Amino acid sequence: MVCLAPRAPGDSVRPRRLSGVVVRPLNFTVRRYPLSAVPPIGSRGGVWRFAKPASDDAIAALRASAPVGIPSSYYNFLRITNGGEGDLGVDPGWFAPWPAEHVVQNNRQYQLAEWVPGLFGFGSNGGGECFAFDFRETGCGRIVTVPFIPLDLREAVVIAESFEQFSLFVGMPPAGGTV
Repeated sequence: MVCLAPRAPGDSVRPRRLSGVVVRPLNFTVRRYPLSAVPPIGSRGGVWRFAKPASDDAIAALRASAPVGIPSSYYNFLRITNGGEGDLGVDPGWFAPWPAEHVVQNNRQYQLAEWVPGLFGFGSNGGGECFAFDFRETGCGRIVTVPFIPLDLREAVVIAESFEQFSLFVGMPPAGGTV
């Protein structure tokens, strides 16, 4: 299991551009811990408001409609909390995942496929930013945020290299706790 720990305070976290996408280095250093050492969501020092777990039927319907390549860790996350909201240990600092029953509908209503092709949304920060899987370059679903206005790929910011990495920040204080 790969876990993340805060970097030294003086380390640079300046944004940099890569292939038209702003990449902000995460303010964390990778360290290895056994899976049992990773605190569960709700025990990471921040706020997390759980929703009821997604039903097997809701997850099956989402799997049938979502793009190929959505990681199983995302579906497992929905089995823990199907919606909810709370702290996120990386910018933008707050995460409100969409319930499984609304993910495909929200992608259609926001016209994500038209305006930001290659992205598949799965939540927001409760304000003006969408969380999305980015399948454009790596095909493995980096996690990005993109403003709802304007929905523009040039505004996408990579915040995690995978959903597994992203999920470690869920329920962690925005200043960066330890996982």
